[in-house]
Amino acid sequence: QIREAVRRVIQVAVAELGVAETKGQRNRGPRVDVYTKPNLGAPWCAFFASWAFEKGCDGGSPFGRIGSSWGLYEWAERKGRVIYTNHPDCKPVVERKEILEGDIALILRGLRADKENRRGHTMIVCHILQAEKFCTLAGNESDACRGGIRTRSGVSAIIRPVPLV
Repeated sequence: QIREAVRRVIQVAVAELGVAETKGQRNRGPRVDVYTKPNLGAPWCAFFASWAFEKGCDGGSPFGRIGSSWGLYEWAERKGRVIYTNHPDCKPVVERKEILEGDIALILRGLRADKENRRGHTMIVCHILQAEKFCTLAGNESDACRGGIRTRSGVSAIIRPVPLV
């Protein structure tokens, strides 16, 4: 059952499926620019998640507007909203928590301290297939908004922007 607090976020994100960059213009396009403005041309997966939460949540995005996967992870770490980690530079999560629709899955590349070279990918969890397997929706998946199937072990971290209560 999708929690009401994130149902609209997922609906907003699903409505953007197929939005793509303009051919020959990396990280740019009329709709892509809406997600990234004023950071036109920036990698846009985290900006897309920020935009979807801003449009879908009552009161706006709980994390504001963050344009990087590492930035989202660090926000969640400060707020106590990290529910899973699988990266050597992230503090392990002791209590195993269920993945839920509306969580954000992150692939973190590089090391936290190396801000010039750390990269990542941000995906909204939109449907649970099995305990360890879930569907995601992401901006900048190659060059468009696309869905995918991921596993817990295949991501670096999962954060819960909207608490259960």
